[in-house]
Amino acid sequence: MLEMLTLIRDIVKQIVKLFDDFSPFHDAKFDDIETQVRCVMLEIGIQTVESIIRARGTGF
Repeated sequence: MLEMLTLIRDIVKQIVKLFDDFSPFHDAKFDDIETQVRCVMLEIGIQTVESIIRARGTGF
């Protein structure tokens, strides 16, 4: 359970950072936002898979 809470905390941090990076006060194009969101989504997916494997304890 702690593993999952840690993962959720890290995901929330990444999403908050996206919103901060692309706040209305920053000049960003749609392509910039889309590219960064896709990169963060990929990272979240990687972190999720790693967390599930660690939680299973088998490595598979």
